Amino acid sequence: MRHPRGGGSGGWDDGGGHQPHGKGDWWRRWTWKKVLAVLAAGFGSLVLLGSVIVGIAYANTKIPSMRQLVNQSSVASTVYFSNGKPVASFGQTSHIVLNGNQIPQTMREAMVAAEDKNFYHEGGVSITGIIRAALSDLTSSGGNLQGASTITEQLVKQGYEGLSTQATNSSTLTSGLANKFKEILIAEKLAREKSKSWILTEYLNTVYFGAGSTGVGAASEAYFGIPASQMNVAQSAMLASMVQLPGYYSPLPNAGAAYKALVWRWRYHTLATMVQMGDLSAQAAAKLKFPTVAHNTNANWGGYRGYIMQRVLYELQNYWHLNTAQQAMARATTAGLKIYTSYNQKLMNALYATVAQNQKLMRECAPPAVALVGGGDPSNYGFTCNHLPKWVDTGAVLIQPSTGDILAEYGGQNYNQHPFDYAMESYNQVGSSFKPYVLATALKQGMNAMTSVMNGFSPLWIPPVGSGTTVYPKYQGAGGGTTPGAGWFEVINDDTPASVGPVSVQKAMAASLNTAYTSLYSRVGGAAVMQTAQDFGVYTGTGTALASNENGVGEALGQGSLTVLEQATMVATIADNGVYHASHAIVKIVAGSHVIRPPVATHAVLTAPQAAEMDWAMSQDLYPGGTAPGDNLPNGQVAIAKTGTTNLAQSGFFLGATPDYAMAVGMFVAHPGCPPRLQVKCGAKTSLQYAPPAGIQTLFRVGGLAGYGGGWPATIWHDYFTSQFSNEPVTAWPTPPANLGTTWNLVGKLPKRKPRHHRPGPSPSPTPSCHGQGNPHCSPSPSPSPSPSSCPPLPTPCSPSPTITSPGGGPGQSGTSTSMAGTAVVGTVLFGGIAVVALPSRRRRRPGRRG
Repeated sequence: MRHPRGGGSGGWDDGGGHQPHGKGDWWRRWTWKKVLAVLAAGFGSLVLLGSVIVGIAYANTKIPSMRQLVNQSSVASTVYFSNGKPVASFGQTSHIVLNGNQIPQTMREAMVAAEDKNFYHEGGVSITGIIRAALSDLTSSGGNLQGASTITEQLVKQGYEGLSTQATNSSTLTSGLANKFKEILIAEKLAREKSKSWILTEYLNTVYFGAGSTGVGAASEAYFGIPASQMNVAQSAMLASMVQLPGYYSPLPNAGAAYKALVWRWRYHTLATMVQMGDLSAQAAAKLKFPTVAHNTNANWGGYRGYIMQRVLYELQNYWHLNTAQQAMARATTAGLKIYTSYNQKLMNALYATVAQNQKLMRECAPPAVALVGGGDPSNYGFTCNHLPKWVDTGAVLIQPSTGDILAEYGGQNYNQHPFDYAMESYNQVGSSFKPYVLATALKQGMNAMTSVMNGFSPLWIPPVGSGTTVYPKYQGAGGGTTPGAGWFEVINDDTPASVGPVSVQKAMAASLNTAYTSLYSRVGGAAVMQTAQDFGVYTGTGTALASNENGVGEALGQGSLTVLEQATMVATIADNGVYHASHAIVKIVAGSHVIRPPVATHAVLTAPQAAEMDWAMSQDLYPGGTAPGDNLPNGQVAIAKTGTTNLAQSGFFLGATPDYAMAVGMFVAHPGCPPRLQVKCGAKTSLQYAPPAGIQTLFRVGGLAGYGGGWPATIWHDYFTSQFSNEPVTAWPTPPANLGTTWNLVGKLPKRKPRHHRPGPSPSPTPSCHGQGNPHCSPSPSPSPSPSSCPPLPTPCSPSPTITSPGGGPGQSGTSTSMAGTAVVGTVLFGGIAVVALPSRRRRRPGRRG
């Protein structure tokens, strides 16, 4: 029994008036201090535990390898104009890795301003950003996790493997949070182990800017067509502004709200923040204009750009010695090349504008007065205008004679609508524009152009090629029972007076006399002319009409088929003192740190004195007596020139050059030839001399002209040169030497005329005589003129489609009789293997020369 220790009433107290504590009483008597203590202890324990866990996780976290977003061997190649602006790209550039020195400071400043203005003052993560993201995640019904507000976090998310913060539903929320935690750890580790400069460089190399472009290197090429190092403040700020919504924002004015939103963010967020951060003054920001982007990059080959790209691809194929165009394309789309060309953007635009303006006049049937002189006026014969049919094609090439650089070309109206290049790929008979090859061959063989005498008699018997120099005018010995012999061919001139007798080389060229040049061709030999053509860059390989018909005198009148590019190269070579430079578009290729300049084949076709004689001989075509009178240049610059037209007016050419520029223009129908049902009409004198029959494609009446090379082709050349080069100083042509070579007399001693005696004989069968290219009796070859069967070497392109080559060329061959300009068809008969001309009793003067 217990006893009380003192006074009082006794009981269970401890003598101090308090009840004694029992087991568990502390937990039953809570105070706010106890609550706080417990909470503090618990929180401290959790923090300690969390720190331990985070510390262990941080220690075990490794920075993963960067994603291989794009194989670095698969980078698109960009083609540039001569002014450095982009033409288009092979493939689509999506990733170009740059080092820190290749990214301008303005781009760094703009990106920090647009995406993370506290970048330089924070660690790898932003606490406020995490809280903001957490609140967004808790209130979002879509399950998309937010965050990554710092540049470092964005780099981790987009640049490293095995990370994804996207959660598509609540069941995957846990894994999304785990990835978020991992991102934070990597971001902090990056912030401690890497410099801010390194992080920002990697970020700029991996962030997506839209338009299929990952990284600032690809974006600068895609949007502006320049390396990132050349971007200015406005361009840098635009790219930085794109990052927020790269799939929505658009820098194109026609994009409407997407464009306006980007412009607003560019000016009122990115530029404004740059001003706030001290990277840009308010005055400088106010003066900036939203940058213009390169609309036609990223493999947009529309308009004329596709023709440029196709030419570049062809040259890449030859430069890299690849077997096929497909291999060349594969190389171009993966090698990351920068291909700089000689194409002049201003001259390209002007050429297309000039052709378009002349096509408008054709559709309106409103030819200029000067064109009626050289092109003929079909209304004189009661024929109406044919406007501009869809099957009429045009090609043109402008070359710099001193280099062979292709400055401009007209390959067609729009590559996307018709990828066939009429300037580079279309093979057509060229008419009398082939005659310079014949004269150049004669000069190489020692002929003095200024003193020699050409044979302008018409009609004229031409001996077999290479067999002699004597020719017989019809009225001086072809009759009376005497014939020149087997293998001789009769050629006539077209214009009145048809027969001009002995004539100078210059006049024969200006008037485009067929008899003069077929007789010259016979003397110099077909093989020699083909070699000269090859020296000028013409493809004369096996299978071409040139190779198969070289022994036919019709070859002198343009029986073979050539491209506009080949003709432009020829006249450019003559203009550059006879020095051939392979026509080319690529001037420089940049492959990584290597600069490659493709070699340009160069050799002398003529000596400088011989070229001076060629210049003299071809200098009168644009003046009275020539086939394109009135098309001379208004600034007084003399141009060397030559026209060419075929029978039935199915193609027309004009070649013209100054010492500084050379251009060829060709017009041709899509489907030349004459169907069997119209063979008789196609061979009739009225068809070939005045108007082709209905039912064939012809340039006759197109745009109100007769379809000659001195018509629309010469007008296009004249308008273009007048608009582009009239302000340039006049350059004199070299003076021909006085005593170069020897004098050739191609007329010879004229025999006395013998009286003709009528001898009855069997009635001959009708057949056309030799009066131009493609005529059956201009060439003894029985084989038709096939298209080239193999790809010619650079610079002549190989057509991916069948080449356009008019049929004709061998005796007995069915097909069109395509004649050189300046020739007319008359009724003929074939007697003893010799073509004999039956002249009509009265001839009509043509409205213009066919050239």
